[in-house]
Amino acid sequence: MHDNNLNMSSKLKTAWFAGILSVFAYLMLRNAGMQPIVMADEWYYSSFSRLFPLSEVAIPSYLYLIVSKGTLACGAGALECARIINVIFFLAASPFIYLTARRFMSPKLASIVALLAALGPFNSYTAYFMPESMYYFMFWLLSWTAFRFNEKPAAARAAQLGAVLGALALTKVHALFLFPSLVLFMLYSIWSVSGAADKRLRDAFILVAIAISTAAVIRFGFGYLCAGRNGLSLFGSLYGAQAANSAASSVSILHIIKPALFNLQGHVIGLMLLFAVPFAILLSGFAGYRSGTSAHRDRVLAIYTVLVLLALLATTVGFTAHVAGNGHETNVRLHMRYYNFLFPLLIICAAAKIREDNVQLPRTYAVIIAGVVGLVVLYGAFTQWKPYTPSMVDSPEFQGMTSNIKAFYLLSAIACISLFYWIFSQRLGARVFLGIFMPLFTVCAGYAINKEVRQGGSETVFDRAGIVARNFLNDSQRAQLGIVGSDASGIFRAQFHVDNRQVWQLMAPQGEPINLRDKPAATSWLLVLGDYPVPASAAVRLSNPEFSILQLNALLPERFDYNFSEGPNGIIERLVGVSGVESWGRWSDQKTVELHFSTPLPRRFVLTLVAEAFGPNADEDILVQIGQQTQNTRLERAKKSVSLPFETDGTQRTILINVPKPTSPKSLGMSEDERTLGIGFTALHIETGNAAP
Repeated sequence: MHDNNLNMSSKLKTAWFAGILSVFAYLMLRNAGMQPIVMADEWYYSSFSRLFPLSEVAIPSYLYLIVSKGTLACGAGALECARIINVIFFLAASPFIYLTARRFMSPKLASIVALLAALGPFNSYTAYFMPESMYYFMFWLLSWTAFRFNEKPAAARAAQLGAVLGALALTKVHALFLFPSLVLFMLYSIWSVSGAADKRLRDAFILVAIAISTAAVIRFGFGYLCAGRNGLSLFGSLYGAQAANSAASSVSILHIIKPALFNLQGHVIGLMLLFAVPFAILLSGFAGYRSGTSAHRDRVLAIYTVLVLLALLATTVGFTAHVAGNGHETNVRLHMRYYNFLFPLLIICAAAKIREDNVQLPRTYAVIIAGVVGLVVLYGAFTQWKPYTPSMVDSPEFQGMTSNIKAFYLLSAIACISLFYWIFSQRLGARVFLGIFMPLFTVCAGYAINKEVRQGGSETVFDRAGIVARNFLNDSQRAQLGIVGSDASGIFRAQFHVDNRQVWQLMAPQGEPINLRDKPAATSWLLVLGDYPVPASAAVRLSNPEFSILQLNALLPERFDYNFSEGPNGIIERLVGVSGVESWGRWSDQKTVELHFSTPLPRRFVLTLVAEAFGPNADEDILVQIGQQTQNTRLERAKKSVSLPFETDGTQRTILINVPKPTSPKSLGMSEDERTLGIGFTALHIETGNAAP
C-alpha cells in the first residue's frame, strides 16, 4: 500500500470528472426549489450559523457554522445557498474516496467505487441545512490521512492526522467518538513497522501524543477564537447538558443492556442485508490464513474499517437505548446516519478482492463465514427488517432498499447469490456484489429516496404561513412574534421561514383557547397555525382557513373613521348584509347588517353613523347591538348623523344593525332593482373620548 501510481489515465480522468460533474448537475436540480425538511435540526443549524453570534451557539460546530454564515448574503435564498455548499463538500469527498480506494485496487475500480458513493442515498443529506455533507468530506479526508500515516508513521503525518481530526470535531462533535479508533489504528500502524520493541513503544507514545496535541490545539484554539471561553467546552451547551443529564440519571448501564442489544440486532441485520459480501470479507480478513504484502494490505483496510465501525456502532446503540421512550425516540429507530458516511469503506473492502493477486479463502472458512452472514440476510429478508423502522433521514440506504418490497426481495436474493459465489471464489463473489448488487441497489434506493426527499420538500401550510408572516411583518415585529400550533415540526418549519431567533413557540391542541399566560412580555404578534379561538385582546390582521396573524393588545385609536365606499380596511375585516360599493357608500340588502372588526371594540365609546333610510324604513326603530347591549335610533330619507354610546366587556368585535323593513325598489315601482334595501351607510366613527359615563 503506497502513494505511487495513484493517478488515473487521462481518458479515465476525463470520464470520471464528467461523471462527477453530471452528479453535481443532478443534485443541484433535485435539491432546487424545495422547502426545509428535517425539523428542528435544519432550523437550529440555520439560526446558529446566521442569527447567533458564535459565542452564544449551543452546538460547537464552529467550522461548519462559519462556512454556512456565508448564506447570509443570499437573503431569503439562504437554504438554496446552503444546498449548493452541501453539494460542493459532498462531491469534494469523491477524490479522497478514490485515493483511498486506489491503494487497494486499480484506477478503474477505484473510480467506480467513488462514483457509486456519489450516487448513493447518502447524497440526500445535501438537501438539508445540516453539516452531514461537510462531515462526510472531512471524514474521507481523515481516512485518507490515516492510511497515509499507516504507510509511513512519522511526526508530520501524525500532526496531519491530528489536525484533520480537530477540524472534524469542529464540524460535528460526534467526531470525538472516532478518537479511540484512530489511536488504536495509529498504535497498530506503528507496531507493524519492523524494529526493536522499545523503539516502537517510544515512537507510539510520541506520535500519538503529537496527534492528540495537534487535534486539541485545532479544536480548542479555533473554538476559543470563535466563541471565547464557551468555545473551550468540549460538547457545547446542548450536548453538554445531555451528557450531564445522562451522568445524573438513575438508569444504570445494566438497565440499558437489553434494549441496546435489541437495537444492535437491527443494525446488524440491516448492515448484513446491505453489505453481505463486504462483511464476509471483513470476517475472513482476521482468519490468519495468509501472509505477505497483499495480506497485510487487506488486514490494514479491515482493521481500520472495523475499528471505526465498532466505535460508531457502540455509540449509536448506546445513545438509542438511553433515550428510547423520550418523545419520538424509540428503540426500533435506527440512527444509521451516525455512521453511514463510512459505507464506501465497505464497498472498498469488496472491490479490493477483485484485483489479480487475490488469494482464495480456504473452503471451510468460507462456508462457515458465508453461512453465518447468509442466515442473517435470510432472517432480515423473511422478517422484512421488522419491527425496526428505517427513515429517509436516519437510514436513507435502508429506507430506499425497503421502500419497494419486490426490489427488497430481489436485492436480498442477489446478496445471497453473491455470498454463494464468494464461497467458491472471493473474486467472483465480490464482482457480483460490485457489478450487480451495488448498481441495482443504487438505482432502486436512489430512486425511492430522491422521490421521498422531493415529497418531503414540498410546500406545506407551515411553509406558506412562515413565508406570509415574514413578508407581512417587519423585522421588529418578527422579533415580537409567537407561533401557535399543534405540530412541533410544523412550528419549527414556520419559524425557519420567519427567520428570527426570538420567536416564541406554543404547542396547543387544535380548537382549544390559546394560553398566553406564559408568553414573553415582548410578544405582541401571533402566527396561529390552524383553528383556534381568537384571544380576547387580539386583533385579526390576516386570516385564512389554514393560518392567521393576530396582533395582541391591539386597540382602536381614540377616533376611528371608516368610509363605506371602501372595502375591508384591516380594522373592519368583513361586512355582511351590505350591497356593493357605490360612490357615496353602500346600501344594506339584508335584514341584519354585520360589521366584523379585527380589533376588540373599546370598553366605552360613542358610535356615530352617517346614514339615510330607504323608503318605508324612515322614522322606524333601528336596533344597534354590540354584545349584550342594544341601542335604538331612527333615520330619515335624507342623510344624517346619529351617535350612540356603548359600554362593552372589551372583547366584542361585531356590531349588528337590525334593518326594520328591507324593501326592494322594484316592489315600490321605482325601478327594476330587486335588492331589499333598508339603510344607506356613508360613514362610521368610533370615538372613545366622548363616551357616556
